[in-house]
Amino acid sequence: MSTLGDKTKLKDYLYISIFSFSIMGYPLISIIPIVQQTDSRPISIVYRIFFLVLVLLFAYLNLINPKGFITNNNSFLKLILIMWFFYLLRFLHDWATKPELLRLPAEEYLFSILGISVIPFFSFFYLPSLKTLQKTLVTVCYASVLTVLLLLITALKFDATFDETERLGSATLNPISFGHLAVSTCILLLTFLIFKRKNFFEKIFFTLFLIICSLVVILANSRGPLLAFAATLPFFTIYILKGKKKAKYIFAILILLISLVCVYFVFNTDLSKIGKLNMRFNLSDESAKLRAVAFQNAFYEFLDNPVAGNAFVETESEFYPHNIILECLMSTGIIGGTVLFLLLKKTFKNIGLLLKGHYSGKCIALLTIQFFISDMFSGSVYAGNPNFWYFMILCSTLVKSKEIKNFANRE
Repeated sequence: MSTLGDKTKLKDYLYISIFSFSIMGYPLISIIPIVQQTDSRPISIVYRIFFLVLVLLFAYLNLINPKGFITNNNSFLKLILIMWFFYLLRFLHDWATKPELLRLPAEEYLFSILGISVIPFFSFFYLPSLKTLQKTLVTVCYASVLTVLLLLITALKFDATFDETERLGSATLNPISFGHLAVSTCILLLTFLIFKRKNFFEKIFFTLFLIICSLVVILANSRGPLLAFAATLPFFTIYILKGKKKAKYIFAILILLISLVCVYFVFNTDLSKIGKLNMRFNLSDESAKLRAVAFQNAFYEFLDNPVAGNAFVETESEFYPHNIILECLMSTGIIGGTVLFLLLKKTFKNIGLLLKGHYSGKCIALLTIQFFISDMFSGSVYAGNPNFWYFMILCSTLVKSKEIKNFANRE
């Protein structure tokens, strides 16, 4: 019995580790090549392998002791496996018939598809207890705050970490990734500020770092994170603050006003160390034009073969189009696109259910919305940050828990 209990504890520790690394792991290890001024590729490969080992160990423990692993989520599992099956078929087809379009070695694409996306997402079919989920969110919140701080200090020390557009980022960790890490941290901090029982020092801690992370979102100067942050804030008002005391409303509004003051400060202050920031929320800047062309070309690829798709990558740029819906249509046609639509429909239904329940579920729902917006502007089915796939599955798992879904608005 004690052995079984030890394995359950180990499963919980591994779950917390996998969850935490999925959000802040890659940004954290990206600090190493920035400081050492070395190529980021070796450390990235080592980290990806380390993460995969954690996932495989977690899978092994679930085979030995399947308690907590959701097995009645078959419809969602079938849909996501069907979509990835057709996506993998497209890759194998293009690898065999159009290898000149693939910019990377085939094994790297396969590792991205299987090792970074498909195999790890099975971990999120595990249903943790409410206590474990709360512990997980607290852990990832503090770890993300620490990572944001370390990255910010590194950026301030190494001027080279600001790219040619004066956005906070580097070749190792681009401004979009840094911005989304800050948005995720803001969502966690706002949730804890409103719901978690806390003492005076915790209130100060959460408030201070909410301001800092809000500033980082601005400093990253990327549309995706800013849009994701803007999209999640109304949910805090509509859902999370529903039924709370007036003091809570006033407190939340004050926090947002402080954030706006910080934004005003950034745009009206010459931060000589950081550089002058320039918002680019229009289609006149080069990156927006290139993104619009990629969207258009991906849609034309879909029209060339609307049933089964036409290409694994957009043939003009030989790259993904930075939008998972267009990429799915481009590579798998109506077949894969229909499956993705059904997955999205189920996911947003699950998000709606979680937003009405315990604050831990609300937090997961809001993070899922953030990752979806990220994948609509800078994401890929196979590359980059796979968190939307992880969290879409996590939402489908958490709604199976009456404890999480119905434990409304209490800790």
